[in-house]
Amino acid sequence: MALAERLAVMAVKNPFFYDDYLAASRRARELECGGWRNYRSKPKMSQRTRILKHLKEGKSITPLEALGVYGAYRLSAVIFDLRAAGYKIKTNLKNDGTGRQYAEYSLTN
Repeated sequence: MALAERLAVMAVKNPFFYDDYLAASRRARELECGGWRNYRSKPKMSQRTRILKHLKEGKSITPLEALGVYGAYRLSAVIFDLRAAGYKIKTNLKNDGTGRQYAEYSLTN
């Protein structure tokens, strides 16, 4: 019998074990949803870290690319944080085919 199941039985008999049961069942659900394969995997890099790595590779990035590749809805906020951290990032304003303006960011030396 799994720990969560044992605690559920104990919680029925003694309410003292109810909080332990909730914690164990929550952890079991997390593992079931994420899969055991991901249980001890290394943590994912944050969007900010991945975007900074992208810029350090000498590539530029646009808001549409940031959304599609890194899932960052607000690239300008990430750029703001990186600038506050001391990185020198250049903004190049461009126009799309319909005449709307968008920003392209790149890291300067």
